[in-house]
Amino acid sequence: FMDHGLAIAWMKDEEGRHVYLNQVFERRFRMTEDQWRGRTDAELFPPEIARIFQEHDRMVLVDGVAREFPEVAPDPDGTLRDWWVIKFPFDDRAGRRYVGGVAIDVTDRKRAEAALQVSEAQLRAILDHSPALIFLKDIAGRYLDVNRQFEQAFGLSREMILGRTDAELFSPEQARTFGDNDRMVLDAKRPLQFEEVALYGDGFHTSLVVKFPLLLEDGTPYAVGGVATDITDRKRAEAALAQARDQAMDAARIKSEF
Repeated sequence: FMDHGLAIAWMKDEEGRHVYLNQVFERRFRMTEDQWRGRTDAELFPPEIARIFQEHDRMVLVDGVAREFPEVAPDPDGTLRDWWVIKFPFDDRAGRRYVGGVAIDVTDRKRAEAALQVSEAQLRAILDHSPALIFLKDIAGRYLDVNRQFEQAFGLSREMILGRTDAELFSPEQARTFGDNDRMVLDAKRPLQFEEVALYGDGFHTSLVVKFPLLLEDGTPYAVGGVATDITDRKRAEAALAQARDQAMDAARIKSEF
């Protein structure tokens, strides 16, 4: 069992001398039994790495309980790898104390997590520097995420918004409009465009809002996303232009009558 798994495993006596390595350990670090048996970490690994191993062993022996540690160890080619390690104390029948250990190489996972963190940070930077309001809600209408522009427009922090619905954040009429449009998108299962009027911190604004469903592999919607572009100034300009056109037409009609 120990020799055919993915984890490396070992046992050391109270003085830190290795008394057991499984074959996975031997293959991974290219050690034969005559190379490791009776030797300490200081004889097998670089000094700084051996010191950390020994400190963790000591903690387990002092506490008398199993503990988990992140540890770094070099492959035979010198490449440092990250390991998730469980160490535990035990005694043999004669009362001699030992430290056992099992470890899994988590280097690739940690790299993937680091890459994901970078990707998420980049996405967050894009969202927060967008002039548009951007939001994401689950199918129950609870906010899952908003960008900084959304927070600033409504004078609300992300902590106040996330997990709440439109009915908890906005006026009944405004919440009803938002909710109706969300449901239309969920029912259509495709992006739709709306004009929505909302009360910002500085008054009413009209936005052109593109809402889109997020779908599971089977086509079931699980969230609604939205991007809202403020068109208040454009609407005012259009209204002013229409008013000026009407006035010009009225003036021309009056002039023709005389």
